[in-house]
Amino acid sequence: MFRPSRTRTCGPEGQNASLTALTFLKNSKGKWQSCAGQTITDTLNGQTQKWTFSPLVGDVPAITMVRTQEGGNGYACQHKLSAVLNVVLDVSACNTPIGGQAAQLVDKMTAAVNQQAH
Repeated sequence: MFRPSRTRTCGPEGQNASLTALTFLKNSKGKWQSCAGQTITDTLNGQTQKWTFSPLVGDVPAITMVRTQEGGNGYACQHKLSAVLNVVLDVSACNTPIGGQAAQLVDKMTAAVNQQAH
């Protein structure tokens, strides 16, 4: 299930934390791939919506997937997950039509994480 945008730090502090972030991404990739082409039904505020997942794009350390709302006149959400150093960035952005908004946010966040590390 997609959640609002957020940043997660995975794993323990220290030298193995980046491996933990990458492991999280590897595990997530398999789960996301199993959603490709699937349609789910979601209920929000008493309204039932159907969403169809596109194929997974990318590979570790950054993966992206789009879900499109059936009957939503092009309304879709892009979800990007990226491992940067010891941080997992998890961003979902929705719009009509969807562009690369989540990817753009992750790129900016990646630059900020890298800047903080140096």
